[in-house]
Amino acid sequence: MDLRPRPGVHDANRHLIENPPAGQRLHLVESPADTGGHSFTAEWTIAPRRGRDGVPPHVHRAASERFTVSAGRGRYLIGKEERELGPGESVEMAPGVPHIHPWSVSDEELRYTQETTASPPDQAGLDRALDALSTMFALAREGRTNAQGVPNQLQMIAIGRYIMPGTYLAGLPIGVQNVLMPVLAAIVGLFGYRPTYARHQAR
Repeated sequence: MDLRPRPGVHDANRHLIENPPAGQRLHLVESPADTGGHSFTAEWTIAPRRGRDGVPPHVHRAASERFTVSAGRGRYLIGKEERELGPGESVEMAPGVPHIHPWSVSDEELRYTQETTASPPDQAGLDRALDALSTMFALAREGRTNAQGVPNQLQMIAIGRYIMPGTYLAGLPIGVQNVLMPVLAAIVGLFGYRPTYARHQAR
């Protein structure tokens, strides 16, 4: 399912995607196209006490992310520290800082707004980040992920290569990833793994 707007499409549910195994729902409120590539805004709902979703720590080269909680309680990783936040509280994750987005730790649904801002503007990079989420969520709905709603490692290689150079894994030198990931992505591509699939775009 492509989250990006299409001319003439006004379906309110079009910008809503779900990852049932992870208990996650994302509603895209403002797309990169809406802001000239400066940013996007998404509202997340995460089921109670779902824990981390299995996505590893990562860094963004030139994008900052701000998460503001409206309900429930969440924990997140920033640098090497786990911290917690609740309703009315926010956290800013600066470019270059390893992090994991908030996950639910209370008996109430966790709801928060994610504001991702690219400096300089980068519509293509922001769109790729949303494409990656769309692919992961669609595969989860097809039963092609683990119990945490995360695809297998071969699929994640295809997705990881696709979101470069905006996003990299934390803990592995970026220069090494720039050399290694294109090779690995080409190999997994031989087995049919892609960062996006036509069957999802049509939905």
